[in-house]
Amino acid sequence: MSAGSTISRSAVDGHLWFAASGGRFAGTVNQHKTAFHVADAHGRYVGAFASLEIAHRELSRSQRRAHA
Repeated sequence: MSAGSTISRSAVDGHLWFAASGGRFAGTVNQHKTAFHVADAHGRYVGAFASLEIAHRELSRSQRRAHA
């Protein structure tokens, strides 16, 4: 993924979002109680975050690190 790649997100339901970049699966965000859990495109756990916005940002960061 290039530095300028954009991750798009699609809500599957009220608690689960899929992410894609360049037409490829990029990971998920799953809300469980008060935390948003992030997994990358390979199913590796990225972390739990306090807000959806932070979770999406951290998923984007994990994608950039994986392709650096």
